[in-house]
Amino acid sequence: LEQKLAQMYPTLAMGAADLLKNYPQPKPAANGQGNTSPQLNRPQQVILELEESTVLRALVSQRQLQETLVGFWSNHFSIFIGKNADKWLKTVDDREVIRKYAFGKFGDLLLASVQSPAMLAYLDNDLNVKGVANENYAREIMELHTLGVDGGYTQKDVYELARAFTGWTFEGEEFVFNRFDHDTGSKTFLRQAGNFDGEDILDIILQQPCTAQFMATKLLKYFVTDNPDAGIVDEAAALLRARSWPKPIPMAI
Repeated sequence: LEQKLAQMYPTLAMGAADLLKNYPQPKPAANGQGNTSPQLNRPQQVILELEESTVLRALVSQRQLQETLVGFWSNHFSIFIGKNADKWLKTVDDREVIRKYAFGKFGDLLLASVQSPAMLAYLDNDLNVKGVANENYAREIMELHTLGVDGGYTQKDVYELARAFTGWTFEGEEFVFNRFDHDTGSKTFLRQAGNFDGEDILDIILQQPCTAQFMATKLLKYFVTDNPDAGIVDEAAALLRARSWPKPIPMAI
C-alpha cells in the first residue's frame, strides 16, 4: 500500500518548501474573473492527495490499529488544512508528527505538535512575541490538548503560558526559537513560579493529574466505551503517567 501511495500521491513525501514551490497559490487573474485553470499543481492538489491517501489507508491498510490511532491523534491535535500556510504544512505534520509518534509517548507527541510549523501557524503562535503575547495557542493547548476544559487553569495561566511560548515560530517546515522575541521574565503558571520557557511549561502540564485523567478518559471513550467506569479511568491514567510521559511519574495502581 505504501508503495502504491508513493506512486499515486507524490506530495506525501515532499517537504513544505517543495510543496510551496511545486504547488503555489495561484495569482488572481488580471481581469478580476479569477483563475479557472485545472486544480493540478495548486495547493488544492496537496490537500486532495492527503485526504485521499488517508481514506485509502483506512480502507486497505493491514495496519488498522495504526490508522485508528492516527485518526485519533489527528482529531486530538486538529489543524484546519485550509488556513494560510497549512495548505502545505499539514502534509508534513501528518508525516512527521502524527504518524511518527502515534505509538510513542504522549509527551513526545505533545512536544512534536507544539513545535510543528503547521500547529504554530494554525493557532497563531508565529505571531506570539514578547510584549504582545498571542493567547490563541495557549488556550487551546490546555483546553483541548492536555488539561481539559475543567483542568483548573485560569485566564492568568493562559496569559503566562503564552508568554512562555513567545518566540516559538517556524521558517519553512522547521521549528525556530527566536530568542529576541522570547519573554525571559519570571512567570507564575499553575501556582508555580519561575523563569519558564515552553518546555518547562510542558513539564508542568504533564505533572498535573488532570492531564492524565483527561487523556485516559478520551482514549477509553474512543476505543472502549462512551461511559468508562471511574476506576478504569484512574487505572488508565496511572499507566499513562508511569509509562507514557517522557519523564515517568510513578503512580500506584
